[in-house]
Amino acid sequence: MLRTRPGWFARLAAGVLLVVWACGGDQPVEPEPEPEPTEWTEPIVPAPNVDVPRGVQLTEEGSELAIGETASAIYRADRSRVSVVDVTVSSVLRGSIGRDFTTFDLPEKVAEQTPYYVRVRVTNDGPGPLAGAAVPVYALDSTATYFPATSLLGTLPACPGGPLPMPFAPQDTQTRCLLFLAPDGVRIQEIQLRPYEGYDPVSWTVPDRVERYQPSQPPDGPKKRG
Repeated sequence: MLRTRPGWFARLAAGVLLVVWACGGDQPVEPEPEPEPTEWTEPIVPAPNVDVPRGVQLTEEGSELAIGETASAIYRADRSRVSVVDVTVSSVLRGSIGRDFTTFDLPEKVAEQTPYYVRVRVTNDGPGPLAGAAVPVYALDSTATYFPATSLLGTLPACPGGPLPMPFAPQDTQTRCLLFLAPDGVRIQEIQLRPYEGYDPVSWTVPDRVERYQPSQPPDGPKKRG
């Protein structure tokens, strides 16, 4: 018959090692230790298998870039659309819901948000087409939340967007404007390239003071005076 020392349950709760005495024996018998809890880790997702075109150097994952710089990465839109792309964030401008969305009937919650217009240039380096794929660019806000661009039913002259065109074959280049809406009191801190699940995003830092969009400005933002 086995007996336990006084306070067994209290010591168990406190995580103290227990010793069980064998009846009629001189040596204590230690019970099997409790298994250590395992910490959950995010599974590693392998990069898409694609031949990187000659002369193209992929940007290191997790890189931080300035507005105007270009990142190169493998983009997996789905199983049948995989290719290498160059993505350049050309400009980030701050818009106005009241001025820029006059033709839209917006719910009150959206009317209180701040629109950001992010203009990007995308080049398909190959080897495959990316017809109709979304631009894999996201925003990271001051609450550490990242989210995709907002799609609109209709045309927003301040920020004409949409997916990549047909067929968007290798060597094709397109410029798109992506609309991101930040809640009241929240600002966008980074623009991120997230071309497939498990990729450590490449980020473009958004300055604290973002220039306001003016209807007369060209698509790629204000021109610098010479």
